[in-house]
Amino acid sequence: MYNDSREIREAIQAGERTLHSLYEAQIKLKKATDWGLFDMFGGDMFSGIMKHSRMNEAKQCIEAANRDLQIFQRELSDVNMNFNLQIDVSDLLTFFDFL
Repeated sequence: MYNDSREIREAIQAGERTLHSLYEAQIKLKKATDWGLFDMFGGDMFSGIMKHSRMNEAKQCIEAANRDLQIFQRELSDVNMNFNLQIDVSDLLTFFDFL
């Protein structure tokens, strides 16, 4: 019983870490969007650099979320809940860049 409780607690913590990484990515993507809008409506080279910098930060957060997601998956399998979860970073960021 104690072992099951510990495994469930570990799965919950892994899920929370995943959510936190995704939230951080959302914040970075929002900042990239703001810089992108500024860039489109009269920005300069600096705004383009800032937009791409925020997009790179978002990519790092999404990659961290993907790693956290893999850990979450392993923890879920420890409590007999199996899922195949993953995030594709490259296509997502290319889409946001064009958007």
